[in-house]
Amino acid sequence: MFFAAGCGQPKVTGTVSYSDGTPLERGTVNFQTETHAAMGAISKEGHYIIGGEKAGDGVPPGTYKVFITGAMALDTSGVKPLEFGQGPGTIAPVIQLIDKKYERPETSDLTCEVKGSTVFNIEVKRPGEQ
Repeated sequence: MFFAAGCGQPKVTGTVSYSDGTPLERGTVNFQTETHAAMGAISKEGHYIIGGEKAGDGVPPGTYKVFITGAMALDTSGVKPLEFGQGPGTIAPVIQLIDKKYERPETSDLTCEVKGSTVFNIEVKRPGEQ
């Protein structure tokens, strides 16, 4: 798989949020074709940028499958801090922030056509949300 690169290629920007407008605060948005892949980190405000960070990067024109990885957080609500001298503590479980279907290009149902610099906003569902 090749990573997107080349002079003058467009960048893709957008937001990732839930249906109520709350931003997804972490993860990575991934764009993929059979020959190219590009990704951008999601900020705490739900924004992402793919390309444009250095000369020559960007997203070549084409139709991309889009998916999101790393949208997880630690659930520390039931974890008690250890005191000095205690043995192993409870490990905080990881909680999924979005429906698992968004984690794979085959199941996300998200596509984006890039013709030039593109704005692509994404709405996701929480786990178990219909």
